[in-house]
Amino acid sequence: MNIQHEFLYQKVVEGKSLSEAFRIADNTTKMKLVTIHKSASELSVDPKVTPRLEELRRRVIINHEITVEYVIQRLKINAFLNVQDLLDENGELIPVHLLPRETAAGHTQKKYGTVARLMLS
Repeated sequence: MNIQHEFLYQKVVEGKSLSEAFRIADNTTKMKLVTIHKSASELSVDPKVTPRLEELRRRVIINHEITVEYVIQRLKINAFLNVQDLLDENGELIPVHLLPRETAAGHTQKKYGTVARLMLS
């Protein structure tokens, strides 16, 4: 493993695809897209690459204390948000600090106001 590979692995862990990471980490200006994708594909099955990527991913999860279960839970809350939970009996937006914690989680005043207005119009 060299510095270039490590940089590529870091980019993948940041959320880039292997092809994007390969373009960033390597001089690909003269390479065709097919060549870049093929090289990235070869990296994805390289027995030296997979363990390092897994190690870096584990570190990110541990450092951020985020699990797949947590992310799914947060997505469910957002996906099943009922706009009526954001309004009072007069149809006015309830200030975020007065919303139940689970309803307010992940929503700023501006965000949920925009969502409510869009859903009501």
